[in-house]
Amino acid sequence: MSIPVFEASGNVTLLPLSIPPYGSYFVVFTNQPAKSKGSIENTDIVYTPHGFYSRSAGGPTKSTTIEGEWNVSFNEAWGAPGTAVFPQLTSWTQSEADGIRYYSGIGTYDKTFEFAGSGGEANRVYLDLGDLAEMAEVTLNSKPVGIVWTKPYRLDVTDMIKEGANTLSVRVANTWSNRLTGDAITGEQFTNTNITNANKNLTPWKDVPLKKSGLLGPVQVVTISLSK
Repeated sequence: MSIPVFEASGNVTLLPLSIPPYGSYFVVFTNQPAKSKGSIENTDIVYTPHGFYSRSAGGPTKSTTIEGEWNVSFNEAWGAPGTAVFPQLTSWTQSEADGIRYYSGIGTYDKTFEFAGSGGEANRVYLDLGDLAEMAEVTLNSKPVGIVWTKPYRLDVTDMIKEGANTLSVRVANTWSNRLTGDAITGEQFTNTNITNANKNLTPWKDVPLKKSGLLGPVQVVTISLSK
């Protein structure tokens, strides 16, 4: 994308960037001389790939949390039940079922939610997954949205979300660690490995703390009003 606002003075170019936690940008300069475009004095401005908004005049116009239970499916070959209902989003490690608490692999969260509309053509709509471990692939209304593996776990769904009922599917994968710990504690052998210690072979797997896993949320639909 091109930078919508910047100031050029001599050999110096000033430009504002709004970088989310853990986010990054590549800034590429051309050999062509640049003339200042707009003003960067207003620090109230937040810049996005689709435009910019003022925190005071615009910004998030609506943020709605997707409430209620989630249907989650697991791979039974790794010790978990085929399906489970989560009344709220919590780590798999908090489950009373050993098969879920020690599960390693992919869990698929399915849910239908209502959306009231973006409120204008200039708006952008984002799906914010809140927190998760470790990575996720998102599908909305049977259309692939994208894959996220670092914060912020947020995806643009403007062109996929619709007014009324929407079907959401989030496939979350964790690491191998919890199943290794579970096998060491229960004596099961889902991992089928002779690796008995972790942390450079210093800590027995049964003593390795479980790592939070799954979709942790809160999952929100955020509508942002952009100014061009």
